[in-house]
Amino acid sequence: MKVVLRGPRGIFAAPNLIAGLTSLATGGALALRHPLAPHAVLGAFLVWAALAARWPRLALLVLPAALPVMNFSPWTGWQQFEEFDLLVLGAAAGRFLHCASVASATAPVPPARSSAWKVFVCASAAFAVCSVISLWRGIDAGGGWAALSFDGFQGHAGPMNAWRVFKSVALAALCWPLLRRELQRDPGPAARRLGTGMVIGLAIVTVAVVQERAAYPGLWQYSEPYRTTAFFWEMHVGGGAIDAYLAMATPFAAWALWKARTPAGWCTAALLALLAGYACLTTFARGVYFASLVSVALLGVLSAMRWFDGRLRTALLGTLAVMAALLGAELLIAFAFGWGGWTGAASVLLAFALIGCLLGKGTRPRSRKRVAWAALGLALSLEVVAVLGLGTFMRERLAAAESDAGSRIAHWRNGLALMRNPSDWLWGIGSGRLPSEYAANTLGEEFPGAVQFVPDASGVPVRGAVELSGAVAAVGHKTSAEIRGLLWLTQRIDLRGGRGHQAEFDVRALAASDVTVRVCEMHLLYFRECQRASAKVDADPSRWQRLSLRLQGRTLSIGDWAAPRRAVFSIAVSNRGGRSEFDNLRLLSPAGEDLLVNGELTSGMAHWLPVAQRFFVPWHIDNLYLEILIERGVPALASFLVAMGVALWGVLRWPGGGSALSASLAGLLTGALCIGLVSSFIDVPRIAFLLLFIAIFSVELTQSQWWRGRVLEKRLVGTGGSAHV
Repeated sequence: MKVVLRGPRGIFAAPNLIAGLTSLATGGALALRHPLAPHAVLGAFLVWAALAARWPRLALLVLPAALPVMNFSPWTGWQQFEEFDLLVLGAAAGRFLHCASVASATAPVPPARSSAWKVFVCASAAFAVCSVISLWRGIDAGGGWAALSFDGFQGHAGPMNAWRVFKSVALAALCWPLLRRELQRDPGPAARRLGTGMVIGLAIVTVAVVQERAAYPGLWQYSEPYRTTAFFWEMHVGGGAIDAYLAMATPFAAWALWKARTPAGWCTAALLALLAGYACLTTFARGVYFASLVSVALLGVLSAMRWFDGRLRTALLGTLAVMAALLGAELLIAFAFGWGGWTGAASVLLAFALIGCLLGKGTRPRSRKRVAWAALGLALSLEVVAVLGLGTFMRERLAAAESDAGSRIAHWRNGLALMRNPSDWLWGIGSGRLPSEYAANTLGEEFPGAVQFVPDASGVPVRGAVELSGAVAAVGHKTSAEIRGLLWLTQRIDLRGGRGHQAEFDVRALAASDVTVRVCEMHLLYFRECQRASAKVDADPSRWQRLSLRLQGRTLSIGDWAAPRRAVFSIAVSNRGGRSEFDNLRLLSPAGEDLLVNGELTSGMAHWLPVAQRFFVPWHIDNLYLEILIERGVPALASFLVAMGVALWGVLRWPGGGSALSASLAGLLTGALCIGLVSSFIDVPRIAFLLLFIAIFSVELTQSQWWRGRVLEKRLVGTGGSAHV
């Protein structure tokens, strides 16, 4: 690739070259640290960077499409890094190197910037500066720069957690120049590629949700307290990663419906909408229900404005009428189901179908399409009735909403109490410090345990043992011996049918410990069937002892080809104050085969991932805005709100209700801001990156000549004029 450094705009080639090479070197170094196959990952990274350099527009499709799956923490053991980092760095490296190599004469002339764009840039810069200061404070409070570990295994209590929480800002900032250039050059196709990528990502998540539920609780089992997680492994300590993703991505199911040009395409998009509805409902998260309802209402109003030539009042009335009709249909189906079971519900649906056939028979294609939309609305209504009617879990959660609200408010107050001095209000307590500070200073809500790698006495950094401990009381407090949850050290294994698994390990008890081991059919947080064993180990820090435990329990099943089940080996110290070191772990199958990898811990914590169970309170404040306030300070929160407000206002300003894409972007931003009222996802790097990435994309899109031309055309058409753009 020839790099051009001369010409009227050649001064920009050198910065692009430096940025590209820096991204390439950073990604290459990270790939070589991959715990599973570093050389293969490095090769894949270089190939991806080359593809991004050759076809730079590909990144707008690939990044949102691959975002839901580019994390393999249960297999790698990484907590601070993930494969999505490599994807973004490869895209940035390829795009920067492409920009450095093209002739300067081809560089697009940037359009004049509006005052809204300038406000967004200033707010974003302020948020970035506050985030950098918060990063510095977080590292310092977590043990300082000397305690940083770049192997990716450091937990939430270490200083590297500050980088984990901050990195979404850095990655989004890295993509900003690339988004600007692409939207200046070819904004229409760029917008369609982004929309297609979001649709693909949503499809991947919804299929994963269906497969997960089919394999574990069952597709139609809505009474068990099982909440799906799909591929959002960041939820190994709880949180609402999948909730936030669905709230943001579901509006693009409507975009797919609007853009469908053939009956087959529309039916495919309708199937995606049904799957998205199922995924949202089976999170059993009231925040998802609220955010989805607000987003759907907004999409309905914007769509109605397009049909009614921009008349807002008529659009609002039309949307309310449609939602009232759907609510009436849901109530009618629910009443019929309660009165006659499935027969009664089927009778109502059959009556609706006959009415639809009569209305659609012999009419114009547009009328038939309206009937199809009505049928889709009824199908979505049936999903709601099924989840609420066939199970008790969601009804119990709705009934407990008032008491949960009191607990949530108390949780928020405890979080705000961590800000003890003016500097905390100005700059925050530090990026990634909320979990540790909350657990250490809040009575009765400490971590349910701890996992720490202990290096070998020989000094070899990747050899040693792992220390597990039960819950420890908050600073200055005494608590009961009861533990509200456990923190397990887990590893994915190949599931073998039958009974008789046997666990063997060396243990040194630094304090009296109740050791529990198990092998379970489970995806991440909830198990289906388990085989277990436990042992009490008396305190004896001076010696190691070998334990062999035979696991007891029901026969484990591998499931079927369509919904295979995964198996997870777990070990934990299950008593308060217990503390032991473990080494040379083995799990023998009924056939005598060792199923564990890196049981000797010769590769550090590779393949091992801590997973919390039942109790997740210390890790999340459950409010996006409070999390930003507590960790980054008042200026960061103010600048974040301004930036999000400008981005949302920009895509809502399209006359006549906007385009399908602008409506979907508005739905995404609205869904994120709504779910943020009850969920804190800024500490989930992939989800935080998606929000920042879409906000930047939305603002840059509204500055493009294509967008301004479309807006001008719409305004002139609305006033009876003609547009020549």
